[in-house]
Amino acid sequence: MKIKLQILSILVVSLIGVSSCEHSTQNNNNKIQTLDSIPNSSMEIKYAQNFSVEYFDTHKKITVLNPWKSQEVFWEYFLVKDSSFLKENTPNQFYIYNNLNSTAVLSSPILSMLEELSSIHKIAAVADKNYIYNSEIITKIEKGEISEIGGYDRFNSEKCFLLKIDALFTTGWDKADETFTKISQVGIPVIYSLDWQENTPLGRAEWIKFISAFLGQEELANQYFSDVDNKYLNLKKLAKKTKSAPSVFNGNLQQGSNKLEIKTTDLNKGLYFINISVNGVLSTKKLLIE
Repeated sequence: MKIKLQILSILVVSLIGVSSCEHSTQNNNNKIQTLDSIPNSSMEIKYAQNFSVEYFDTHKKITVLNPWKSQEVFWEYFLVKDSSFLKENTPNQFYIYNNLNSTAVLSSPILSMLEELSSIHKIAAVADKNYIYNSEIITKIEKGEISEIGGYDRFNSEKCFLLKIDALFTTGWDKADETFTKISQVGIPVIYSLDWQENTPLGRAEWIKFISAFLGQEELANQYFSDVDNKYLNLKKLAKKTKSAPSVFNGNLQQGSNKLEIKTTDLNKGLYFINISVNGVLSTKKLLIE
């Protein structure tokens, strides 16, 4: 008789446990469904075409559009304030708990943005110090405070896993890299920046707002970009008054690595934009002459 009672007791407890789990799952699903409610506000974007940031009571939604396919949604990032809203990452959707505190950055332009956003202390890893010119970051690398995990061709996945970072920043392409897809599958969100696909210099510069949304530094980004916007427009007005612009180089170079020396003694002081075209891909570089 005792044995039967014990079995009955176990069954009752088990049924209560199952019922409790089902109820909890339903509650979590209800919470997750609210993530697509109407936003309270959205980030003001003047020039950039390929991203948006929306603000909700429970989270931020950061969307990257695909410039290669009629601006369909490429990636979506949900920065949630409550861990109970977290879902499993997919190749195109990433769920992040709160603002980022520890990141890996594999892109030099993004490193510059973190510098402007007073967020160098949030960098745990970079690709290679040979491509970095910020003295503070270089010093941290030499002291072992920031790790080198390699770029696309020699990325050290194991080293990246051990760092326990909140997310990884890198440059996005027309399709996800297999290595970074695996990174996201083990729980590390990969944040792809497509600033280089913008058609205007101000559009590219405005991606600092995209980066700031992950760090909770939107106010700093708005201040910085407003200053860049005003300076650029003033320089543009000044440039229109110039009757002719000197050509520092116009020609073709052989495939591979090339060194191009530009004589600047005959150029006026100011900010110059250099267009480099390779196989139909146009890249704009900045040259400051003081």
